[in-house]
Amino acid sequence: MSRFHNPMPLEKRAGQFAPFAALTGHGDAISETGRVVDSRIELSDHEQQRLSDSLRHIMAVPECKRPLVTVRYFMPDEHKEGGSYLDACGRISKIDADMAVLVFESGLRINLADICAIGTGAVCPD
Repeated sequence: MSRFHNPMPLEKRAGQFAPFAALTGHGDAISETGRVVDSRIELSDHEQQRLSDSLRHIMAVPECKRPLVTVRYFMPDEHKEGGSYLDACGRISKIDADMAVLVFESGLRINLADICAIGTGAVCPD
């Protein structure tokens, strides 16, 4: 206890023990560096042909009778080399050949070059 100063209130005193980040953003940079991404799988010519055949078969079915499909595709990472593999489930609306994009009824657009697998008879989660 000081004879010259009034004691600091407890609410303000707690602030002097708060954590201090001397390097702003350093923790985020370390987290980003440690984040794991997948490498893109390069499909063989045979696998690419099977995908093309599957798409051709699906698109030959009238739009009102097209099956539910699951498409596994590569989503490039915005911040580092690599990315992740995602699954999309639904009905295919069309293939936009000019843009090389697969379009689902939901509006989702997937680059044809990013697709690595297509499965029919899917049960999509709500």
